[in-house]
Amino acid sequence: MEAAGFFLLHHLGTVLKGRRFKVGVVLSCVVCLWTPAAGFAHTSGELYRQAKAATALIVGIDDDTQSLSFGSGVFVSADGTIITNAHVIKDATRLFVYSLNQEVDTQPEILAVEPDWDLAALRVATPRPAAFLP
Repeated sequence: MEAAGFFLLHHLGTVLKGRRFKVGVVLSCVVCLWTPAAGFAHTSGELYRQAKAATALIVGIDDDTQSLSFGSGVFVSADGTIITNAHVIKDATRLFVYSLNQEVDTQPEILAVEPDWDLAALRVATPRPAAFLP
C-alpha cells in the first residue's frame, strides 16, 4: 500500500489530466479508507510509539543567504522514504534529516517535489529498515 502513496505523489503533476485523474481519485480513496483500518488494530500507546518512531526532523540550509528552514516529515516505507513539505527543502543547498534514533543523514535523495501541493518525497540511507506509518 505504501507504493500506492508514492505513486500518487510521483504522478501528481500529470494526474489531473484525463483518465489519470479518475485513477488518482480512486487510489486516494483506497489509501484513505484502508489506512484507518490498520490503526484500529493497535492501542493508543502503540499507535503513538509507532507514529513517533516514524517522524523525522528536516533542516534545510541555504548557504547563499545563510537561512534555515525547519520541518517535519514522516517515513512512509521501510526503505527510508519520507514525505515532507516542499517549502522546507525549496531553497536549501544542504539538507539534514534527523530521525528518532538520533541518526543524521546529510545527503538525502530528493525523489519528487510537487510545489503546487507543497509536497516532497525524500529517501535517506538507513542501516536497518525504518519505522514507518502504514
